Amino acid sequence: MPDVTRLLTAEHTVASARIKNRSLTSGKLTPMARRVLESEEFFQQRQDVSRRIAMSLGPVVELDTTNLSLEEMRNSAWSLLAPKLDW
Repeated sequence: MPDVTRLLTAEHTVASARIKNRSLTSGKLTPMARRVLESEEFFQQRQDVSRRIAMSLGPVVELDTTNLSLEEMRNSAWSLLAPKLDW
């Protein structure tokens, strides 16, 4: 059982853009990433299932990364996690 689970979320349009950028850089697109790009409904269902699984494991800290840069994500995630872990 984890002390806390960090769940990163984003809006479908932002997640899709991030997937496309990664695939351009790597030249690869996983089957899961392809499904996310093809279907916003699938994306929402996957995000909801991820949330339910995380919650079943114990405390969850959820961070919506839609409007955050990579640096802002790191800082925000840390500021949410540190108090939960008494750091």
